[in-house]
Amino acid sequence: MPKTIILLLFAFLSYFSLVGQTVGLEMKAGVDRIDIPFDYKNDFIIVDLIFNKVLPLKFIFDTGAEYTILNKREITDLFNVSYEKEFKILGADMSTELIAYLARGVKLDLNKLHGSNQDILILAEDYFRIEDYTGVEIHGIIGANFFKRYVIKIDYRRRILSFIKPEIFNKPPEGYSEVSAHFTRSKPYLHVQAEVTADSVAQLNMLVDCGASLAMLIHSNSHPMINLPEHTIEGNLAMGLGGYLKGFLGRTHQLKLNETLQFQNVLTNFQQTNTGQDTSQLNGRNGVIGNLILNRFTVIIDYPRGKVYLKPNKNYNRGFKYDKSGIGLTASGKDLNNFLVYNVIKDSPADIAGVEVGDEIIKINFFGTSLFSLGRLNKILQARDGKRIRLVIKRNGIRKRVSFKLKTLI
Repeated sequence: MPKTIILLLFAFLSYFSLVGQTVGLEMKAGVDRIDIPFDYKNDFIIVDLIFNKVLPLKFIFDTGAEYTILNKREITDLFNVSYEKEFKILGADMSTELIAYLARGVKLDLNKLHGSNQDILILAEDYFRIEDYTGVEIHGIIGANFFKRYVIKIDYRRRILSFIKPEIFNKPPEGYSEVSAHFTRSKPYLHVQAEVTADSVAQLNMLVDCGASLAMLIHSNSHPMINLPEHTIEGNLAMGLGGYLKGFLGRTHQLKLNETLQFQNVLTNFQQTNTGQDTSQLNGRNGVIGNLILNRFTVIIDYPRGKVYLKPNKNYNRGFKYDKSGIGLTASGKDLNNFLVYNVIKDSPADIAGVEVGDEIIKINFFGTSLFSLGRLNKILQARDGKRIRLVIKRNGIRKRVSFKLKTLI
């Protein structure tokens, strides 16, 4: 079974109307723009929030989410927040039904942006399990209902998230390129051209999702010109809200965002929607463009006018890397630096060397893994072909040494 490689944070919510919907985050009078620093860890944009004027939390900024979601119910229970309604949420596997509650009157402050009497969704359980698969403590996601009144600028290189009032924004500075887009339910979609294989061209409608730590996901049965690449890895693609996404991992031959912005050999997850399933909540999309493409740009999303602009940064021509060991790791423990193997790709270097599901990684290349983050370990396992990896693993209380050389898997 292939390694679960990413964590998707998009959720398909059942249609519902929040009576008196949240106004979102507001600036003080006389302020037209606020720049907020963010952390970029394991390909997520992470910002610091203050909950109810007291509690500091970490949220993922997510253009692919319509609503703001708290995944730690114990926080609202601690503050005696009441729940007004119960809602069904369709998980990222597009089949599992999850439970969420509507909470009103919540106060959330993001730097100098303030939100009083906000409506947010509270997950009945922590379906995300973000810590396990990213090694980062996350309490929720900020969705479009909090920021859709602004022009949003994401500067991945400087790690700055800008909220700009539309009244002062006419057009972006020189160097930006407009990409054909439309907005549905406060979420941006790009109209792109994809050659999954060299002999098939498809015009696709792709969600701009900075809450997805992937390059691209395509719903493989959503367009007649989508054919799987010849070489793929089959199995669990990713961990998402409520379960695994099953499908294939391969590379798209060419992706064209417009006439000047193009990529080759794009690492792509292929997920098939279930036959007979209600896909209306997908809003006619063919897939998702995530942070491993978006982080090659400075991104401007003009929500009020329905425009998207991209400016390439120095990462634009960087290749799309993937793990070369075959190991899938989770993080646990107080400091999230205890690492367990939860998946091993068949016939991969790690599999041939004897690594098994359930092994705990104690050392890597002679260094104790307690010194590393999950993100750092994953980057080590994406190094050049032929690099030797030496592990000390613990299995059933017994330590064992294994060694293998990295090899391109996809």
